[in-house]
Amino acid sequence: MKALINAIMKIKDFFVSTINFLADQVEEIWTSIMGLTADQIAVISLAVTLLLFVLGKHSENKIKIYETRKEEYRKLMEFFQQIFASKERSSEEIAKDEELKKQMLDMGSSLAIFGSKKLYKTYCFYRWIALDENVKNSRWYSDDMMMYSFGEMYQIMRKEVGLNRDFIPVDVPDLLSFYITDFTKPQFKKRFYKYHFNKYALKSAIFWGKVEDFIPLVWIQNYIVKPFFFTLFCIIRFPVKLLIVTPIKQIKKHTNKK
Repeated sequence: MKALINAIMKIKDFFVSTINFLADQVEEIWTSIMGLTADQIAVISLAVTLLLFVLGKHSENKIKIYETRKEEYRKLMEFFQQIFASKERSSEEIAKDEELKKQMLDMGSSLAIFGSKKLYKTYCFYRWIALDENVKNSRWYSDDMMMYSFGEMYQIMRKEVGLNRDFIPVDVPDLLSFYITDFTKPQFKKRFYKYHFNKYALKSAIFWGKVEDFIPLVWIQNYIVKPFFFTLFCIIRFPVKLLIVTPIKQIKKHTNKK
């Protein structure tokens, strides 16, 4: 019982000391505010006005980007509707349709400018599995991968327009059920989970292919090593040229004239 009373007293003392500390801090801040001069108040007002202006411009730009993206994403939805409007089409039919390829490229150029990074990466993966014949010969490729890529793009767009942020969001097979009948059956959910692994396997193949082609080494060489040594060369060269080489040339020129 005594231990419990002592614990309660310690907690009480802790809260009392914390409240006293906060009260002292508030009083000190209030004293500092009351001691400000007119010039200091003017500077603070100017800083607050500038901050509000910057935040307002940032919010305005976000709204403009949102509206622009919404229009561009509508193009992507119309493209999906055109694919699924008449009948279910296989990946081979989609890959051989030249008009759809042209629309795909036009849509990709718009997404490259206005789309988010995640959406554009998913779109590039879709194009890769749709057009690359080597991918179709891979053991990790399946005919339904393009459909699930469509569903992932829809899911990303829902998140970016403020939807699909629930604790349990709308899953990709549920989104695709709007276009394909009975796509909410368990078998399609299972295939979607398998698609996740197959997608990971194909992307891993891309990564290791870049490693084998020395692309990371080339990136380091051209973005880090060469700029560093070029900057170092400029720092050493120009002072030497200005302080040593140029005066020697002027002396030689003057001597030759004499």
